[in-house]
Amino acid sequence: MCVCVCVIDILVQKGFQIKGSAKIIDKTNLDFSEREKVLLKMTGGKFSFATITKITVEQAKPILAPKYVLYPETTEEEQIAGAKLAYGI
Repeated sequence: MCVCVCVIDILVQKGFQIKGSAKIIDKTNLDFSEREKVLLKMTGGKFSFATITKITVEQAKPILAPKYVLYPETTEEEQIAGAKLAYGI
């Protein structure tokens, strides 16, 4: 299965678009238990997992807010201040 995942820091307004192939690993898969241990450690055991999605990254590219492109002198600090104002933070 092909997937595209985008992750963005909403304050800095930068992130990444990641494309690749995905495989759903369920509890019947022999790899599930080992992968679940890692996730349980990361989450402090606060969440249970019915399935785990393994993504093999084939392509990645940065995402930038248009302001960084249109106004290259824009700093992250300015972008954060603007985002906080826009989001009421």
